[in-house]
Formats: sequence, C-alpha cells, structure tokens
Amino acid sequence: MRRLSGLGLLLPTALLAVAAMAVFVLSLVFWSRGVDESTRLREQELVRQGLASAIAEVEASIVPETTWDEAVLNLDHRGDLAWADANLNDFYALGFDFSRLLVVDGTDQPFYHRQGLDQVEPEEAPVEVFSALMSQVRAAETRRGPWRPAPGGHPDPIQASGFVAIDGRIRLATASLVQPDQGGVRPRGEQAPILLTLLPIEQVSIEVLQDRYLLGDLRTGLGAVSAGPDDAQLSIDVLDADAPLVLAWTPQKPGTALLRRSLLPVLAVLLAFGAVAAVMVTRARRSWRQQMAAQRTQAEFLANMSHEIRTPLNGVVAVASALERTTLTPVQREMVQIIRTSGLSLERLLSDLLDVSRMEAGTVAVTAEPFHLAEAVRMLETLLGPRATEKGLVLAVEIDPRAEALVVGDPLRLKQVLANLVVNALKFKIGRAPCRERV
Repeated sequence: MRRLSGLGLLLPTALLAVAAMAVFVLSLVFWSRGVDESTRLREQELVRQGLASAIAEVEASIVPETTWDEAVLNLDHRGDLAWADANLNDFYALGFDFSRLLVVDGTDQPFYHRQGLDQVEPEEAPVEVFSALMSQVRAAETRRGPWRPAPGGHPDPIQASGFVAIDGRIRLATASLVQPDQGGVRPRGEQAPILLTLLPIEQVSIEVLQDRYLLGDLRTGLGAVSAGPDDAQLSIDVLDADAPLVLAWTPQKPGTALLRRSLLPVLAVLLAFGAVAAVMVTRARRSWRQQMAAQRTQAEFLANMSHEIRTPLNGVVAVASALERTTLTPVQREMVQIIRTSGLSLERLLSDLLDVSRMEAGTVAVTAEPFHLAEAVRMLETLLGPRATEKGLVLAVEIDPRAEALVVGDPLRLKQVLANLVVNALKFKIGRAPCRERV
C-alpha cells in the first residue's frame, strides 16, 4: 500500500512534466510552421509588389520618349525613321535592352520596327502580340478625348503593359501612346501613334528581386515550374495564353531554423527532467523499501509479543472456563466470569493490534465461513454487558427471528464492527436509558 502511495505521488508529477514538455515541443513545432508560412506569404506579397514596381520602372523609362512634342512632330506628322533611330534609345541608358521596338500609326499599322539596335522591315513586326494592349491604350485615348494641356503642365501617360509568350519565352510587352507634353504640336488625327516594346523577363528586375528579397533558387516558367510543397509561388496572367507565368523560389524558413537551433536545448531539458525523474524514482523506491522493512519489523514484533502474551492469557481463560464449570457461590462465579471476560477482551485487543499491523502492511484478509448470526451477537452481549453495568447502563440485545440462521461471512470482522459500535455507544452514552442493539 505504501509503495502505491509513494509511486502514486511520483507518477502524476512525472506524467505532468512529460506532458508539459510535449506541449512545449508541439507548440514550438506549430509556432515554427506558422512563422514559416507567414514568411512565405510575406515574400510572395513582396515579390508581387516588387514585380509591379519593376514594370512601373520600365513604363517610366519610356514616358520621356513618348510624352514629348518633338516625338509627336517626328513620329506622327513626319514619320521620320532617321529621327526614331537617333532618339528612341534613351532608355538603354537605364539598362533596358528591348528585344523589339516598333511604332504603329493612327491606324495601328507599323511603320517603324527595330530588333535590338538594328532596324528591320515593318512587315516583320509582331503586332499581333500587342493587340490586347493596343486596345487598352485606344480605349483610354478615347476616354481622354482630344488632347488638351494638363492643369499641372504635364499630361498623364497612357500606357498598358502585360506579359506575353513568344516562342515559349516570356517577355514584358508595353504599349505607350505618343502625345505632346507642352502642346506646341498637336496630334494630326483622332488617334496618335503608339510605341510598342518587348523586354525579356530576365531584365524586368528579376535578378534585382532575387537579390533584394534574398530569394533562393528563383525559377520562372509558363504554366508550371518544378516546386516543392513548401516553395513559394506567384502566378501572373499572360496575355492571350492559357497558362499563367509562374515564379517559384525557396522561401526563407526562420521558424524551422529556430526550431533546429532549439533542439539541443530542448534535448538538454528533457535529459535533465529524465535525470530528476530517475533520482526521484530511486529515492521513492529506497524510501518504500525502508518503510516496508520497518513495517515488517513492527509486524514481527507485534506477532511475537502477541504470541508471548496470548500463551499465558489462553491459560488464564482456560482455567477460568474450567473453574466456571465447578460448584461456585454466586459471588465466586461472578468473579470467574469477570476473569474470563477480561481475558477474552485482552485477546480481542491483541487481535486488533495485529489487524492494524496487517492493514498497514496491506495484508488484511476477509474470510468467508458459515456461522450463526444470532449467536455471534449474543456473545457481544456477554462480553460487553459487564462494561455497561459498570456505567449504570443496561445492554439489551433484540434479535430478529430471521437472524436465527446460519450465514456465510467473516464472524471475526463482524464482531469487531459490532463491538466498536457498542463500545462507542457505551462510551458516549449519557443517562440511564437502556442501550439497545438491534440485529
């Protein structure tokens, strides 16, 4: 019983410690995954915004070439190809190397076409890839109406950009309306020329985005790229294509990195908990063995003392019983009964002491044997009647007729329970009313 008690106190503590560590580790794992996921989403948003900024930079590099009175004069009015060769190149200084550059007139027909830095035939211009962007520019031009000087002195550019797929490669297509800046020259028709450009995606600040946001293993592709489940991806619509442009990269994982760095401290804490638990278990077992040894010593002492006392006590009780069967005067018989009753009480006291020892050691046994219930109760009346008389009380036992029968149980334990009840009743009884025991 003591062993169960000691381990019963230790086991919940150990389980609580293990559960607390498990909760801590799981919380750390879930927290790290949450941090990695938020980092992935943040990188995707940063790349989306960075790509939009890169496209805006490309468009801004074209504005000085298209929103310019001189461009209106030479491209719209004169169709001067030599002027186009000489002046449509300032954006190269900004690092944008357009693979194609062409100009269409007010009827959307190309009259100037350049591939790289070389002028080629306008008929070879891939005007069809710009059809969607040209429609957007013409719609914006129609909404603006005839050109008028802007209140701030510089009109807003009319441009449209989008990604297109040409021969399986992705390029940024841009369409910019040619319009005056100061109004010294007005467009000669309802529709002004449009400058069209194609820029390889590698030059749309992709490398800059990779370096700026520390993107690992950046990959681009049309429709799909090789990407793992934890990779970050960004899909961008491609004009006149069924599949989008996909950017994929390996995002930073600060949560996983922190979790890996925390493994050794967590393992050290777990080992420390294990060592403490081992020490506690060892001490608990040692204490239990010491306590069990003390209980065995106590039980052996009580058993020996009980044997030593019970031997002469049995002689006293036996002699008193034999003397009671002889011819005695009433006073002598009463004295003999007192001797025998006292001997039986002492014998019961010894049995109680042994029972206490057995209960502490967890060895109390309840027997099942047949006995007469009424006779067991009457014996209590015989044993405890003199004690009631000493206190001026009357111990009366009323036995139900149904109790006059053999039953199966532990007569000794029953007598102990009833005796304790009667003794307590006699001990705390006040007055001279009869003390009754009903069975």
